[in-house]
Amino acid sequence: MKKTMQDIWCLIYDHECNSVVVLGNPGHSSTYPSFWPNEKVKKQKYGPVFTVEMMSYNHYPNVKSWIFRINKKVVSLTDVMAGVKAEPKTTQLFQILCWPPEHKVPTSTNALVELMNMVERWRQRSNYGPVVVVS
Repeated sequence: MKKTMQDIWCLIYDHECNSVVVLGNPGHSSTYPSFWPNEKVKKQKYGPVFTVEMMSYNHYPNVKSWIFRINKKVVSLTDVMAGVKAEPKTTQLFQILCWPPEHKVPTSTNALVELMNMVERWRQRSNYGPVVVVS
């Protein structure tokens, strides 16, 4: 939801989740809007702490994927005084497009298998960090 967007970026950043999987394609839902920047707005702030920048984007037949750089603003006075900077982190978001909200399963099982393979290939290249799954 709009009020929890900064919370998901906090979870992704703080737990070093390098993969995010979105099951379904909510479209332009006002209840559950996309919580990531898009092709038109490549960089977006989420609350006072997180800025997320789209580094790349790919659109496959049933899957979209984005690579994002997440920047966290240091808000602790002690860290600011010590010159500590929060390091940017990278995550890849995968969204399956053939899973309509009213269906219990995706319309293409092959797409789901391909999505799993894409996530696994990304994890192999990025030290097997945790995966966040959004449904």
